[in-house]
Amino acid sequence: ENREQQVKATLGEFVADAKNGNNSQGGDNQSPEESGKLGLSVTPLTPDVARQLNLGNGVEGLVIGSVDPSGPAAEAGLQQGDVIVSANQQKTRTASDLVGAVQSAGEKPLLLLINRRGQTLFVPVRARR
Repeated sequence: ENREQQVKATLGEFVADAKNGNNSQGGDNQSPEESGKLGLSVTPLTPDVARQLNLGNGVEGLVIGSVDPSGPAAEAGLQQGDVIVSANQQKTRTASDLVGAVQSAGEKPLLLLINRRGQTLFVPVRARR
């Protein structure tokens, strides 16, 4: 909102919540070929993970659990712990939302709104074909 703020931060290591079992972009029953188009794995953002990442209460989306170092997400600068808030201006609350955005983008790059440790930024990513 174009204003300065001072915040206190505590550094820690992000640990993905493996007990959910839904730790890939393809977690909502889509094919393995769909899960690899961005080269990342995601899980829905839970209140516990949001606290770990020191995010505000209103943040919703998909938290990135891992990034393939040779994939499109890594090339675009996405990192573990980033939260994908939207893809092509559509909210992403489930892996299916993200897969739908990738499919509807076709050959065009996907524009992701990312929340990285409380800062928001837009990141274009061209999915693998």
